[in-house]
Amino acid sequence: MASGNPNLADLKAGLRKSVMARRNAVPLGSRSEAASAITERALMIPQLQQARVVGGYWPIRSEIDPRGLIEGLRQTEKVITLPVVLDSTRIDFRLWETDDDLVDAGFGTFAPGEAAPTTVPDVILAPMVGFDRRGIRLGYGGGYYDRYVERLIELDKRPFLIGIAHSCQEVEQVPNDVFDIALDCVVTEAELVVCSAGRLTSDNVASGAVS
Repeated sequence: MASGNPNLADLKAGLRKSVMARRNAVPLGSRSEAASAITERALMIPQLQQARVVGGYWPIRSEIDPRGLIEGLRQTEKVITLPVVLDSTRIDFRLWETDDDLVDAGFGTFAPGEAAPTTVPDVILAPMVGFDRRGIRLGYGGGYYDRYVERLIELDKRPFLIGIAHSCQEVEQVPNDVFDIALDCVVTEAELVVCSAGRLTSDNVASGAVS
């Protein structure tokens, strides 16, 4: 979400530039290996195993490609949705069947067309520019995900939030405002980061408990 604090916005912009450079520098072969490792690790998260509807994303730029993970989720009969930009402030998630034709969904992403029903995800796989161990996500500056999740929170339907990233996208601290909603965990090629401000605990992962 765009910050009303110009100093904070400048800090985020500078950090975004440096982390994007690190992400862009990851070799193509390493990106594929990272996506495979992330798929294996993410499929072990209890909340994802128990979810009925999962919000994925269509990758852009040098984002981790989640399509292998999505295919793995389909094999466990999850309902898959993809985000679509509705206007300058809002996104929604549309049902993605395997044979659906995808259309331009904004910012270089693709999603099912207007005929596809909107569906509220139990879990959202969130792409990002960067993250910290609190779970504060550095996005591209539009604030779409924060506003969408805030809307669901008001409806008492807060989804479980899983960040998907390379380990090189981690920073010590993402500058944040009160409206920045923390991720519950972040999955990288190196580890599952249990976010201190999120709702996942190491005990949850070990026991398979769902919070």
